[in-house]
Amino acid sequence: MADDRVIPLLPKLLGKCFFQRKKQPIPVCLKNEKHFEREIFKACNSTYMHFSPGTCLAIKIGRTDMTSSQLLENIATAVPCIVNKIPRKWKNIQSLNIKTHFSTSLPIFNADPFTQIFK
Repeated sequence: MADDRVIPLLPKLLGKCFFQRKKQPIPVCLKNEKHFEREIFKACNSTYMHFSPGTCLAIKIGRTDMTSSQLLENIATAVPCIVNKIPRKWKNIQSLNIKTHFSTSLPIFNADPFTQIFK
């Protein structure tokens, strides 16, 4: 975790090896000392989306110890936020999948390729 004001300075300080391993610093707002504990707790219980140069994006939305209803609630909450961050929104999304560390990828959404071509 790092103060959100110093995040832009960290790539030079930490080096490219840190970021090549997909280890991104988690931004925490430490401007107000009264809310320090709340900000740390919020950062620990959040998920983060980091764009990569490729075409795929993986985001942790749940854990295997969660119930199916908890996972469904997390997905329903996260997908609209994720879509809002992607350029061209749903037009740039070809599929959404669920995957555990050891499982195959299970599709939950696939775009119709025919309609994607003509939009």
